[in-house]
Amino acid sequence: MPPVQGQGEQPQDGRPEPEFHDEQSHVQGGESPLPQAGSPHAQHGHPFAAPPVPAQELTEPRWPRTVEMAFWIAMVVPLVVGTLDTVFAYLTNDVIASGLDAALARYGVEPVPAQDTDWLYTAVMYLVLVALWIAFGLQVRAGRNWARVTLIVLAAVWLGLELLSSLLTPVIYAALGLPWDLGLPIGLIVMTAFVRVLALTGTITFIVLVCRKPSKQYFQETRSFQMAQWRAQEIPWR
Repeated sequence: MPPVQGQGEQPQDGRPEPEFHDEQSHVQGGESPLPQAGSPHAQHGHPFAAPPVPAQELTEPRWPRTVEMAFWIAMVVPLVVGTLDTVFAYLTNDVIASGLDAALARYGVEPVPAQDTDWLYTAVMYLVLVALWIAFGLQVRAGRNWARVTLIVLAAVWLGLELLSSLLTPVIYAALGLPWDLGLPIGLIVMTAFVRVLALTGTITFIVLVCRKPSKQYFQETRSFQMAQWRAQEIPWR
């Protein structure tokens, strides 16, 4: 029977005997030597661990006063302007059409009879615009920068059309020999002047408010908050 070799003795062929170590003997309390998810080693030392999310980025930002005011402009101004312009188009449908046909007849242009439903084109146009302003306005208050950019473009186009209409309408009336008031009652003239001023001031004020520093900072903070939420949902250890 061959003798039993003791610990540390060399085998007969001269090669050292391999040593076997228990991995658990080097870990106190039976813990795994690998860093676990959420542990400081996994968060800071392991290459596959997600970086910790700052606590301030997990706090949802509150919209500033500038965004709140811009939101109510988007909710109210298009609705009021659209409603009053539609009422004006309905009340003056026949009067304006008759005046334009009489003026064009002087230049040999065949008149086009007015339709009772002509004002519906104005109503449908404003219905679409009001729906867009309300939908994007809600997203602006929620901090969506793409909605802010979209409404800035829409407000700039609206402002340009209002200015162009205010400049060209008197010129067209003068060229056609029409009276500046088209023979309308003074109440309708005051109403349309109020609507034009409201549209101009509303669009300008909206653009200024959403472009101010508190508004820009709010949209940036909202973006950081959304990214932090997304990172917090990621698994820190794979």
